[in-house]
Amino acid sequence: MPQEEFQELDQEAQLLLQEVTNAEGLEASVLALINGFDARQEAAVVAALSADKSADEASIAAVRTVFAEGRARLAASIGRMATAVQASGSGGGQGGGTQQP
Repeated sequence: MPQEEFQELDQEAQLLLQEVTNAEGLEASVLALINGFDARQEAAVVAALSADKSADEASIAAVRTVFAEGRARLAASIGRMATAVQASGSGGGQGGGTQQP
């Protein structure tokens, strides 16, 4: 294989690694935003229920359960998306590229 082809492959590999790094950074930012919002929202709802004289431990527990279910659904969704992205990247060079129109 000529030196030029090795250089091209190296450039492609570097571009791919940069794209992966960018995607991971985006994912981390989105998760931090979602998780931070979720925690603040849950805390606000629990605080409001605690201030309400008619609220009891059962109603607060019910709210916490709703938030836990939401987090579980979000985690499952992220898992499905990650699986799909991984599968598309292992398709023999198909998908996952950054071809310009």
